[in-house]
Formats: sequence, C-alpha cells, structure tokens
Amino acid sequence: MDKIYKQLVKGLRDFGAGAGIKRAVLGLSGGADSAVVAVLAAEAFGAGNVFGLAMPSRYTSALSNDTAAMLAGNLGINFTVQPIGPAFDLLRAQLKKDFAAGPAPLTEQNLQSRLRGVIIMAFANQLNAAALATGNRSEIYTGYCTLYGDTVGAVAPLANLYKTEVFALARHINRDMEIIPAATIARAPTAELAPNQKDSDDLLPYDQLDIIIEEYAFKKSPMAQICSKAKVSESEVRRIIKKIDGSAFKRAQLAPAIEVKK
Repeated sequence: MDKIYKQLVKGLRDFGAGAGIKRAVLGLSGGADSAVVAVLAAEAFGAGNVFGLAMPSRYTSALSNDTAAMLAGNLGINFTVQPIGPAFDLLRAQLKKDFAAGPAPLTEQNLQSRLRGVIIMAFANQLNAAALATGNRSEIYTGYCTLYGDTVGAVAPLANLYKTEVFALARHINRDMEIIPAATIARAPTAELAPNQKDSDDLLPYDQLDIIIEEYAFKKSPMAQICSKAKVSESEVRRIIKKIDGSAFKRAQLAPAIEVKK
C-alpha cells in the first residue's frame, strides 16, 4: 500500500506539472473513494490548492455531511457546500412536461450525479483546477457510475484500484493517526442517490465482486474457477458479467487512470 500511495501521489504531481495545473477540485461525498483522493490531492498539490465540494441532496445523510467536513478539516483543504436540491427540483419539474409520469427512478439518480458533475466542472473552470474523478475499478467495470456525472474529470486516481484496495489504502493512510474519519471506512458503501441505498443491493459485496472482475476481465478464467474463487453461484457471476460487458462504452469515455498495476 505504501508503494501504491507514493505512485498515485507522483502520478498526480506529474499530471499537474504536464498540464500546467496547480490546483485540484473534487466532490467530497463522505465515502472512502473521495476521502482517499482528497488525501492524495492534498499531498500532490498542497492542501491550500485543493478544493473539496460537498453537494448534498435530500438523500444525503448527516453522517456523510459530517465526515466530509471532518476530512476537509483534518487535511486543511478548502471546503464548501453546494446543495443540489434546488437545481434537481427545477430539472425534475421541467422534464415532467415531457415525461408523463415524471422522470424514472434511474433518470432521477443520474440527474443528481450529473448535477454534481456540472458543479465540479464549474469550479474547475473558475479556478483553473484539475477536476479529479473519484471512481474505482470495481465501479468502472460494472458500470456503477454515471457518464458526465461522477465520471467527470481530468484524471481518475483510483481507476486502477478495486474497492477493496481503496479501503486498504484508506486504512494505510490512517496507520499512524486518524486522517480519514473512522466512520467513513466503517460504513457500508452507498451512492446515496435513493432512500436507504447500498452498493451491495445492486452489485455484490466488494470482496466477491472484485474477484469476479479480476478473474473474468483480466485473467479470462473459466466459469467454474470464477464461481469457486468468488464463492457465488453461476447465475450471480453471469449477472455481473452482463454488467461488465454492457458498460464497455462507459469505460471508453473515462478520464485517464493513474496506473499502478496491470
């Protein structure tokens, strides 16, 4: 983890130097991914040059708001709150003119993510900063991300790491003192785009999901081996494979990753 951490910091520094950009902006959701990226950015660009944006909606928990603010305080980065509720309500009302029953649940979820992407890019433009996409390999390969939403950015520091590795990196960052709030690492991953939403409702627990992605997409392992290693049924493996194959178009449009492994 120490080697990976140093590679990611160097990758961000090299990116900034090559692009002539000295600042970075990212969304702070209260989750592990954005927390780790914020830590990396603070070291790569300097805390005073990093801008963290909390963009709560009606589904954002108090825990998410509190841990995002706590993280920003621990790092000493710039922090501001930009609620997306008013813009979301306005767009939903506008779309209802043509959508008889109103926007579908998935449409509403993606609207929230894309509104956050718009705000992040506005700050990036205003500050001449690099927008940092915070998605990980687990989300990217299953399509559990929104094009032009949480995928917006100039570079994606964690796109080469599985979610299980992101948590391991978060624990490594906290090895000597609590920088990332403990509640961020302990909580069940959630996109908070719908009531009581958890990642595992749509995917699988990440320790199983990451094995399936690695065995299918990278090692090209036979079905029996994938099922055995992940300890899940063939039907569940095929459900995840369908997500992997069906989201290839998303992966083709993502910000460049900082590669720390194949």
